[in-house]
Amino acid sequence: MAERRSPSPIPPLLPKSSVMNGKPDLKTVCAIVRTSRWHQLGIQLGVDEEMLQDILSEGSEAQDKRTQMFRTWINSQTGASHNQLVEALRLKVIGEDRMAQKYEEKVKEEASKTTDATGKRIHYCRL
Repeated sequence: MAERRSPSPIPPLLPKSSVMNGKPDLKTVCAIVRTSRWHQLGIQLGVDEEMLQDILSEGSEAQDKRTQMFRTWINSQTGASHNQLVEALRLKVIGEDRMAQKYEEKVKEEASKTTDATGKRIHYCRL
C-alpha cells in the first residue's frame, strides 16, 4: 500500500536574522561602510594580509582602497556575510557601532522590499 503524503506546509516567514546571513553586495557595503579603518577591518574580516598590503601600496584614494578591500573580501571569502561585517564593525578595535547599526537596518529594509507574504524571496531583473 502506498504511503500517503500530506502536502508540504507553507514555509514560515524567515526570521529577520536569517537575512543577515546573506552575502553582501559591494554597492550596499560601499554606500554605508565608510570607515577610515579599512585596513584593520580587512584583517578582522579575514582578508589575506598580502592582499591588504597590495591594496595599501596602490597610489589610490582611501575610498578606492576601501572599495578594493571589500571587493576582495566578498569575492575571496565564501563565508562573507552581512553578520560578519556587522560584528567586525562593532569590535572595539574598529569601533563603528553606529555604522554597523545603519548597515544592518539597511540590509533588513532592503530584504523586506524583496520578500513576499509567503516569505519567499522575489527576484527582480535589472535592465
